[in-house]
Amino acid sequence: MNKKLKYLFACPFLIITFLTIKTLIKKAKPEKTLTIGMMSGWAPFMTINSEGNYEGFDVDLAQEIGKQLKINIEIKDMGTLSATFIAMEQGKIDCIMSGLDITKARLDKMQMIPYTGETIKSFSMIFWNKIPTNIKTIYDFKTYPNATICVEPGSSIEKFLDQFNFINQKAFSKTEEMILDIKYNKSQAALINTDIAKIWMNKIKELKKIDIILPEEFMVFGMGIALKKDNLQLSSKIQKAINILKQNGTLLKLEQKWNTKESSC
Repeated sequence: MNKKLKYLFACPFLIITFLTIKTLIKKAKPEKTLTIGMMSGWAPFMTINSEGNYEGFDVDLAQEIGKQLKINIEIKDMGTLSATFIAMEQGKIDCIMSGLDITKARLDKMQMIPYTGETIKSFSMIFWNKIPTNIKTIYDFKTYPNATICVEPGSSIEKFLDQFNFINQKAFSKTEEMILDIKYNKSQAALINTDIAKIWMNKIKELKKIDIILPEEFMVFGMGIALKKDNLQLSSKIQKAINILKQNGTLLKLEQKWNTKESSC
């Protein structure tokens, strides 16, 4: 067989081999992944079920965002809010979804994409079984020596409490831990978001509350997905995905499924 025939037969083989290798390399490339930081223990947004799997409103919504963006979703349980913010700054996660309040202070530091919730002009101070007769406002705790209030570390509520030097703060990352603490009289009360208080009060009838009216700088403008200020491209993509999920009714169905807009006490 002369050289020309050898090349003639060899060419198709080489082309097929090249295309096969190219396909294998393409398949071997890792798919794009969006890494989202959350915190377990914040029902209905993210908890761990009896099988050890993540579940909740934010968990479901994250998967729907992944479908819209055609990328994989990786959820990381960061444990605490402060750890979650640090992880985002260090680039260990791409964004935060954890029923995160949109506040003026946060908007100065990061991007926040609204996706659920309403404007909050008050927080809820919850008590076990009864509200002390002499407690009508947060200033009434001045009459309590060593008054102790449970609060989520790193939250806007913690920042609000910082201005009251007559209150000792007791940090808990989970609402159920706060409830146990006030149940067994280890703290006088817990200060939490109003919508979260309503949900827990429907579950536990012994919980009682008073509303703490907020000054404007501490008001909450719904809940948002947090991203670094300079992550404009990802922010635009997620915003488009949220808009689609609102328009097609998916977001509303998830809100109804997880009772994120529960309003009755």
